[in-house]
Amino acid sequence: MHVHPHAQEQADDPYDDAPPRKRGSHASGDVPGASGAVAALSAISAASSGRPAAPSLPCALCRATFVSEAALQQHLTGPVHRKAVERQRAETERAARRAPYSALADAALGAAAWNSAHGSGGGGSGSGGRGGGRE
Repeated sequence: MHVHPHAQEQADDPYDDAPPRKRGSHASGDVPGASGAVAALSAISAASSGRPAAPSLPCALCRATFVSEAALQQHLTGPVHRKAVERQRAETERAARRAPYSALADAALGAAAWNSAHGSGGGGSGSGGRGGGRE
């Protein structure tokens, strides 16, 4: 029996907590951003064979395309999609927590850049390092 080399690597990956995928469940979940290319190739193939193109049902969050409503629904209720939703929710919450500090950080960085460009040196004495007030 011949085993594809990558199939063995997938099975032995101790860090892969996703359930094994069945062949043909969707067109291109393995390669992010490839769903559009796979859909286009599918349409070209269908046009040249004289049969209608298979429907292309996308999951934009996971960047995957599915060929049937049942496959899409299975994906939407599955662990891979749920993890993606959770990651997106967590990132949104982090961004909301950082928002109040964003303007302050921008102002501080802008002031530091201005000081650097204008040679004040950032001594903190207010004199800009010019004489120190003594004559």
